[in-house]
Amino acid sequence: MTTIAQITKDWQEVFGAEANAIARAVGFIQREKKMTGSGFALTLMSSWLSDKASSLADLAHAYVNSQGQPMTRQALNSRFTARAAHFMECLVAAAIKKVVWGGVQSQSHAWFKSFSAVWVCDSTIISLPEQLSALWQGTSGSSMKIQVCMDLKYGGIEQLSFHHGRCHDQSTLADVIQLPAGGLFVADLGYFKLARLAHISHAQDYWLTRYKGGTQLLDEARQVIDLAACLAPVDRLDLSVRVGMKEQLPCRLLACRVSD
Repeated sequence: MTTIAQITKDWQEVFGAEANAIARAVGFIQREKKMTGSGFALTLMSSWLSDKASSLADLAHAYVNSQGQPMTRQALNSRFTARAAHFMECLVAAAIKKVVWGGVQSQSHAWFKSFSAVWVCDSTIISLPEQLSALWQGTSGSSMKIQVCMDLKYGGIEQLSFHHGRCHDQSTLADVIQLPAGGLFVADLGYFKLARLAHISHAQDYWLTRYKGGTQLLDEARQVIDLAACLAPVDRLDLSVRVGMKEQLPCRLLACRVSD
């Protein structure tokens, strides 16, 4: 179990030494004499969490109080660049990986033992201020989509990326998923793509997803299956099929009748 003490330690590491390292790596901070990546991130986070309307003067004052270094609002304003945005993006990714999922314990579910890893992919959308619409475009206004692949068996984030909020899930995930040998890929219909599933199958890994309506199903004799006719007389179905008229991926089709 992750303790408060461990979470505190992780936060201190991410917003301390790791923030400074990331700032240097992305070119946001060249010299730490006047400003550090840690100081910049902590100032923005603490100030805007307490007051979303904090002005440049408020931010500069907060930096002076927390870092003990002089900072004018003009000097701080000059730091709000594309590199600063990239730095904060990388820092958010590092924080999520370390703090949110770094302490997740491995799972002991019996069916997990059949796989070397269990990757679950999904995304979430965060609304952003209208002023960011040129950088992060949503279906209406500004928003960001966070795409993540998590390993449920051992804990931890395997893939993490940021995209325009209007992007479809299909375009946020690579067609080629490099699972550990014998791993299981789990995703919903937003990620249903036969080319991706074919690659997983050809690598002798496994996948689990919902059936996408209209996708051709064939039996072992390569004849098209009438799915509605198969489902009508039964409450449960476990059938060996091939998916896709072109790909013909072998898999098991599982179905269970539910109430209206």
